[in-house]
Amino acid sequence: MMQIIRYIRSTKIFILFLDVTLWGVKKLYGRENVIEALLSPLEKTGMRIVLGGALAKNGWTASWRLKKSVDANEHPVPWLNLSINRYLEKLDLTNMSLLEIGGGNSSLYFSNKCANHVVIEDDEKWCEEIRSQIKSDIFAGDFADFSSTDKFDIVIVDNLGSKRKEVILPATKFLSCNGVLILDDSEREEYALEIDKVMLMGMKKLDFWGLGIGLNYDKCTSIFYRENNIFNI
Repeated sequence: MMQIIRYIRSTKIFILFLDVTLWGVKKLYGRENVIEALLSPLEKTGMRIVLGGALAKNGWTASWRLKKSVDANEHPVPWLNLSINRYLEKLDLTNMSLLEIGGGNSSLYFSNKCANHVVIEDDEKWCEEIRSQIKSDIFAGDFADFSSTDKFDIVIVDNLGSKRKEVILPATKFLSCNGVLILDDSEREEYALEIDKVMLMGMKKLDFWGLGIGLNYDKCTSIFYRENNIFNI
């Protein structure tokens, strides 16, 4: 056990320390006080921040514990980062249409916030999970097989694993004239060329960096927009 503590202190990854200690140690040893005995004053302060401070209030702690994206009350939120989520929750999406390419807890979040909400998801299990909880239109299949004459105010590209790169540029054809494209994990090098192609279409990019929901590292979500866009950026 002391080897684990030394490793955590040397790597300075306090979140991983909590992940192992708070649940692993208690389950293995069944002793509430073993954590108290192992922690230094600094580590105790860090634990209070994670469990009772800002990270708890914005839902990070609950998301980390439940392994899914939720707020402090365990209600679904998009699995993006704290910065972009804070921005999105302030927007009034009531009269907007949204196309999600890749479904999940974000689908549950957006389902009652938009006038028109469509989800494309290629995982059948996820489709059934989402469909059982919301009334939005859900297309079960590959993005390449999706067709629609509708144009959307917001198009979000997330999930889809290795297929996401192939979706970024084609997703723009579903944007309304003042629509915005939201790309998660836009910091990844493999998306750089596709991002350049989108910007060559005359779109600008606004980056939101922040701690990933329930994750121990920062990530970036980008909004691509034109002048006179639906978000008034």
